[in-house]
Amino acid sequence: MWEDSHNILGGKWSLEFPKSAHKQTDPRLDEVWLEVLLCLIGEGFNEFGEQICGAVVNIRSKEDRISVWTADANKSVANGRIGEILKMRTRYERQLKYEAHSTSQRIAKHKEHLYTLLASRPPNHKPTRRSCVF
Repeated sequence: MWEDSHNILGGKWSLEFPKSAHKQTDPRLDEVWLEVLLCLIGEGFNEFGEQICGAVVNIRSKEDRISVWTADANKSVANGRIGEILKMRTRYERQLKYEAHSTSQRIAKHKEHLYTLLASRPPNHKPTRRSCVF
């Protein structure tokens, strides 16, 4: 849980899978979840793997979500690289969002995301706290 002392300063990358009009699960969910697990057990996050606390899949009525939890939301380089690897390995085509656990518990329509990964990466771009484009 996010309240655990190992996770309280951390955050999570979230891959969202909206349900169809008939509330059917995206067929890629299982495939992406398997790839996330293989990255975790096969050290697919390289030297940034020690920053990862775990992963979870949530099945909900409107959308399903896979989250990869990290230990420290302020480590922008490590979190940026983890997100980049996650996006590449899962072939996730939508925007990838990172939020700190401290802000994810707020009740709001539009939560503040600490980092965001878009589809393209400008030359010589360095990640910032507010927006990472890889």
